[in-house]
Amino acid sequence: MTDKYFKNLKKASPMDIYNMGCLVFSGKIGQKDTKMALELWRLSANQGYSPAQFRLAQAYCGKLKDDLIPLDLEESLEWLTKAAEAGLDKAQNFLAEAYFTGKIYGKRDQALAVNWIRKAADQGHPESLSRLGYCYSQGEGVKKDPAQALHYLRLAADQGVVQAQKNLAALYSTGQGVENDWTQCAKYTRLAADQGHIAAQFNLAVLYNNGLGVEKDFTQCLKYLRLAADQAFPDAQYFLAGCYQFGIGVDKNMAMAITLYSLAADQGLAQAQFKLGQIYFDGDEVEQDLSEGFKYLQLAADQGFAQAQFKLGQIYFEGDEVEQDLPKSCKYLHLAADQGFSDAQYALADLYFWGFGVEKDLAKSLNYYHLAVDQGNGRAELSLADLYLRGIGVERDVPQAIKLYKQAVDHGQPEGYLHLGFMYCFGQGVRKDLELGFLYLEGAAKMGVSRAGEILQELKDENLP
Repeated sequence: MTDKYFKNLKKASPMDIYNMGCLVFSGKIGQKDTKMALELWRLSANQGYSPAQFRLAQAYCGKLKDDLIPLDLEESLEWLTKAAEAGLDKAQNFLAEAYFTGKIYGKRDQALAVNWIRKAADQGHPESLSRLGYCYSQGEGVKKDPAQALHYLRLAADQGVVQAQKNLAALYSTGQGVENDWTQCAKYTRLAADQGHIAAQFNLAVLYNNGLGVEKDFTQCLKYLRLAADQAFPDAQYFLAGCYQFGIGVDKNMAMAITLYSLAADQGLAQAQFKLGQIYFDGDEVEQDLSEGFKYLQLAADQGFAQAQFKLGQIYFEGDEVEQDLPKSCKYLHLAADQGFSDAQYALADLYFWGFGVEKDLAKSLNYYHLAVDQGNGRAELSLADLYLRGIGVERDVPQAIKLYKQAVDHGQPEGYLHLGFMYCFGQGVRKDLELGFLYLEGAAKMGVSRAGEILQELKDENLP
């Protein structure tokens, strides 16, 4: 490095000295010289130049990623505080985030964090506006205030802060503190997506798929799905895999579907692990591979994915592909049922009713039937209706049975049609109504219930309408 750059250093302004330090550190003037850069920044900082103070703060907390700079968090915080107190907005923002997270200096203090983030926001610092808006939306360090959240997030979003655009979109989609507005949600989602925000690209694809805030357009949906999937976003990979598996908007391609499911599964996406497990275990359009299927089902189940837990419960109960293990079956069914998975609740209700793998317990059986019914499980509605009709474990209640059979019909259960048809045709617990009974029986027959057709024929042979 030649002396000409430094001969007038004592006469140079603090800004010039700071800029010289930056040039030296970057190697734009001769060879990079970390020690010299620190000396120049310190000289400038000691003259009160806040950008130099901020740069030293970054240097001594490791943000400049230079092994020649010793880690000194005490000195870093000292310089950072000086820069923030001097009014440097980016130093105020940095200090606020440090107090919010406690990650750099080991001290969390929401009151101090909000104080500094507000000072930076008042100067129009974009990221600080976004952070303050988020604080108001979540009640973090301030009283929750949707109007203030919207105000600050809009200011930040209009300056191109991606996180603010994403958070605004979320507020408009959920209606948290603002009126639900899918058009505004799509607007801000697109702004973030077009800046390359991967999650926003995926969310925009979902909006196009469902026609929320935008005209339904599967071509656009695929465009944004691919953008996100190409950047290894697992939810996009999973969605796109489904498109290839079922030929939705693209030519059906099971090999591509499995590749995408695998990419998402390898990132730990439970639903992708479950889907792969299902495909391999059942041999769904691929050669059956029980080992791979079981591996992925187990991975998903271990993450608490209820469908995978239910599937394992079925596998261990049936004992077709693995040795039957009723205790394991019950274990996985309980895990899924405890998450509110209605098929598992229904299965457990049956197990407790018959005493398969568990001690027979009618009270527990009824409890699980009711839990499944509360979620609209048609098979559980049928079973519980049968119990009310016969008075098993409960007081006989024909109106309740009819109500449950009708619910089962609404959920597409053919046996519900059969039971109602029989009851109305023969006046079993209800006023006899042949016309209504025939309608239910015909519905059951159309759905493939052979007994319904037999009853209809018997009634016709008796010259009933």
